Amino acid sequence: MDGRFGQHCYGCVKQTSLNATTIFVRTLLPMTTWFLGMYLLTQSNNSISGLELARLLSVRPDKAMLIRQKLVSLMADEEAARKLDVRVEVNDSVLGGECREMNGA
Repeated sequence: MDGRFGQHCYGCVKQTSLNATTIFVRTLLPMTTWFLGMYLLTQSNNSISGLELARLLSVRPDKAMLIRQKLVSLMADEEAARKLDVRVEVNDSVLGGECREMNGA
């Protein structure tokens, strides 16, 4: 087993790595850069731009945009799979539900 290639299975004769099926596949950036990017994207009150992310991570803007694109896409995919099955009220407004609920019936 060579550390560069990850794990080698002698049963099926395949090689795999810990990041083989993740967004980190084929990246040369350190994991600390990815994790800091995750933190900055999730903890900012407003959306963070690619140039701001590049400045904060000390990477080239194209690398920062790639990090941002992969992370935002992953978060959007996770949120798209989540469906609400109850009535949601926001600022005294009813979103969704049946028409009779909106008329106060």
